[in-house]
Amino acid sequence: MDTREQLRLYNDPKYWNLELRDDFLSQTRSMWINLCNKYEGRVVNIGNIADEKHLAMARRVERELDEAVAKHGEVEPVVAHEIEKEEDLFKSRKRIAESVL
Repeated sequence: MDTREQLRLYNDPKYWNLELRDDFLSQTRSMWINLCNKYEGRVVNIGNIADEKHLAMARRVERELDEAVAKHGEVEPVVAHEIEKEEDLFKSRKRIAESVL
């Protein structure tokens, strides 16, 4: 697949996992608009055709991000409440299982 420029999706149900088809289409439906040019679009964006203006802006943004990380430190993502409770539950179960043995 990495050598091809196109991906063809068939609407025939025999090509799909029917349990996942609706979810896939709902998440990707807006990506198929205006993909007539292989260098532009919402899915395909080949960076090797960027001009100097865009490259300079990308370098500036990267430099500013590096400076911000150096000044403020790395950001740790917030752990969702459900994940935190799930980890606590796992630890409790493990502790109970070890105490039984």
